[in-house]
Formats: sequence, C-alpha cells, structure tokens
Amino acid sequence: MKKFILLSILIFVLACGRGLHYYINPKANLSYIKRVAILPLQNFTRDNLAHEKIRDILETELLRLGIFEVVDRGEIDATLRELRVRSPSEIDPKIIKRISQKLLVQAIFTGSVDEYRREQSGGLSLPIVTISLKLIDTQSGKVIWQITASEKGGGALTRLFGVGERSLTEVSHILIRRCLKTLS
Repeated sequence: MKKFILLSILIFVLACGRGLHYYINPKANLSYIKRVAILPLQNFTRDNLAHEKIRDILETELLRLGIFEVVDRGEIDATLRELRVRSPSEIDPKIIKRISQKLLVQAIFTGSVDEYRREQSGGLSLPIVTISLKLIDTQSGKVIWQITASEKGGGALTRLFGVGERSLTEVSHILIRRCLKTLS
C-alpha cells in the first residue's frame, strides 16, 4: 500500500511538470550581439495585456542578467510607428533590417504569449504561463535561438497541501529566467 501511495504521488508530481523546448543555431555566435530590441509580442490569450506584461518581464530579466544592452521600449514603439507597423504579424525580414538600422541592434526578440491564466485544481487556483520566444539576427534574418516553454505555479507542496501559491507575475519571472538560462 505504501508503494502505491508513493508511486501515485510521484506520478502526480511528474504529471504537473514544466515544459521547455529550445533550439540554438549551432553556427550562431552570440558574442557579437551587444544591443537588442524586444519587439511587441503576439497575444493568443484571453488576457488583453498578457503580451505587454511578458514583454516587461522579459526586459527586466534581460537587464538583470546584463547579457545585452536592451533598447528602451518607447524608442522601439516609436520606430515601429514610424515604419507603420501596427501588429507583430506585420514584421518581416525587410522590417527587421530597417528596425536594426534605426535602433542599432544586432538582434531582436520576438514571439508570443500562448497561455496566461489561472486554472482551478482541487480548490486551488494555479497560474499557468506558456510563451514562445525567438532571438533573430538582424543582418541575416536567421533565428539564433528559439524556445517554447511553460510554467505552472505551485509545486508539489502547493498541489498537495495548498501552501506556497504564486501569482501569474511570479510564475512569469520564473519561466523567463528558465528560458534565458538556455541562452548562456
């Protein structure tokens, strides 16, 4: 009986795991990238501001790590308005080239927020965040790095005993830190 209970708990904990799948271009050399821009993200969620929240958190975490100089979002948005780009889906290799010339960046981050919600689970409200990000070389237009990752708030203790519940913002920070670790 003890084995069955332990096995059940182990399966439950593993089933509630996190997903992270990424690609790094084997020919990419990140050392030449000094300055990056974070373009607006696409939002595939019901939260109308999820893409802005994730973009802010991505900027904060990049600045915290000090890997790259990050162009101010106001400067990026002004450049996009000047180029008459109204939606992230309008950004193509020609636009990327023009953005890089105006902002003097070697690479851009782009992507989407695929999930940003709370899920009811056994009386708990657990946050779930899923994102897809790309780092694109502005000269070649090639993908240097791409990741799709998901994080569910609350570990085994939260799920089993209801302690340690996290907010969507906390889960987003954890998720983006995990993503950025794959860059270095």
